[in-house]
Amino acid sequence: MLDGVPGIKDQQCSRLKATVIICSSDAEATEQRQRLQSQNGMTYIPASHDPLVIAGQGTVGLELIRQWKGSNRTAVFCSVTNLDLIAGISVLLKRVAPEIKIIAVEVQDLNAKHSSLLSQTFAVAKAAACFHPVQGESFRLCRDHVDGVISVTVEELHDAMKDIYEGKLY
Repeated sequence: MLDGVPGIKDQQCSRLKATVIICSSDAEATEQRQRLQSQNGMTYIPASHDPLVIAGQGTVGLELIRQWKGSNRTAVFCSVTNLDLIAGISVLLKRVAPEIKIIAVEVQDLNAKHSSLLSQTFAVAKAAACFHPVQGESFRLCRDHVDGVISVTVEELHDAMKDIYEGKLY
């Protein structure tokens, strides 16, 4: 994991008995991954390049449809932070219920993915001053299946999460 990742991610991985290695950059993480692959005979599956992993993310869309039976839903709002997740959900929903709009949601301070999706360029901010290319199948699928992008403040994100937690949106 990259240094600065929210502590909850590190804690949950550790709780599941995973060995967590914190790296200071994408380059260091790549070096660590390659070293572990070669030392331990591990296989690396990059989610944004593997159609089966993206399809697995799409099962969230199936769960949404299952829970919506009998209700008239018109849109799904999904975080753009994880392109694999929104790619999988958008592909599935557009095949099963093409009338449903897929809206990507991002935090205003991290809006390079928003700009990339709208302009179809390949630059995204991973951290304040670190840029790297967005690539892979997930990005292409998002461009092809996401209907729009909205930007929210951190405060709006927290308020929405609180509303969901308290059951106010059902």
